[in-house]
Amino acid sequence: MHLFIISKSYGDTMPHPTGPTDDNILKLISELRKTRDSDYIVLARCLERPKRTKNAVNVGRIQKMKGDKFVVAGKVLGTGDLVRVIDVYAMSFSAAAKTKIEKAGGKTYTIYKMVKDKAKAKLVA
Repeated sequence: MHLFIISKSYGDTMPHPTGPTDDNILKLISELRKTRDSDYIVLARCLERPKRTKNAVNVGRIQKMKGDKFVVAGKVLGTGDLVRVIDVYAMSFSAAAKTKIEKAGGKTYTIYKMVKDKAKAKLVA
């Protein structure tokens, strides 16, 4: 006698998306790739990653880096001190991070503005 085990087929369910599903972010990634600039292509790869694997970057970490323009593919958080003028492009900012950057004399921008102005900035991963 043979015993057959019938299990539920997993082919009937849709897989969970692992990358961005927001149309605006997908359009931004497409625009970054069209520029053919190696820095923008690396940024596009960072934006393609799932949200759960994107790094949140603290202001204190940006303070330690050389340069005056930075881009973050995720969110900028307000932990740490900032004592110099920097411009930061990011997908989003916490209220504390935005306050600290502006208090130090810097400016906060979205990545969309970076692409529109064709600005160059150092990637903070």
